[in-house]
Amino acid sequence: MVSTIAIAAERRYDLRLVAVIAAVLAVVAVATALTFDSGSSPAPAATVALGPLVATWPERFELTGTKGVETWVEHVHVVRDGDRFVLTGGAPRGEVQQVRTVEVVGGELVETPCPDGGASGSSCVIEPAVGFLSTAALVAAAQRAELPVELPVLEYAGRSVVCPSARLLGIERSALDPCFDLATGAVLAQRDPDTGEFDGPSLDPWSVVVSIPPA
Repeated sequence: MVSTIAIAAERRYDLRLVAVIAAVLAVVAVATALTFDSGSSPAPAATVALGPLVATWPERFELTGTKGVETWVEHVHVVRDGDRFVLTGGAPRGEVQQVRTVEVVGGELVETPCPDGGASGSSCVIEPAVGFLSTAALVAAAQRAELPVELPVLEYAGRSVVCPSARLLGIERSALDPCFDLATGAVLAQRDPDTGEFDGPSLDPWSVVVSIPPA
């Protein structure tokens, strides 16, 4: 027959075991609640209003970078000087570079001749403001007050960017959306709106250099 002392000891052990299990379950319940709470209420992604953002951009910037194209490397140089934008590139270093230039006048894009009239041996190509010249189209749209949109802030080449729809800027023939440096408005990359991937004429991230020249 089990003694009264043994039964009492066993009951005390059972009570201690129950207390330990209860404490463990309480900790698990708290941890689960905290995990569920943080997971169910994620911090919203940073967004920015596009129109006001354009108004903060400096009137001058200089962008340099490279874009690997199959068996050669394209060197890109973009300069903004007020409402005038000049892109030099389109060929490997050491070969004749194309110069494309566009100006924003009263909310409209105006084609302008080569900066040097071709005196430096460069070829001048006048085309719509797409690709690395998309900043001109965005500035023109902002002057027309046609940017009532808020966009998520993304990251490219270690810099914050926004990538509005190319159609919003009046660029109908582009399947990719230009991505603008948040600090200057320089176009650093292109983004596929379907996949969310940076694609096409995007600068090699390691090569991107953006500066603001003195006035």
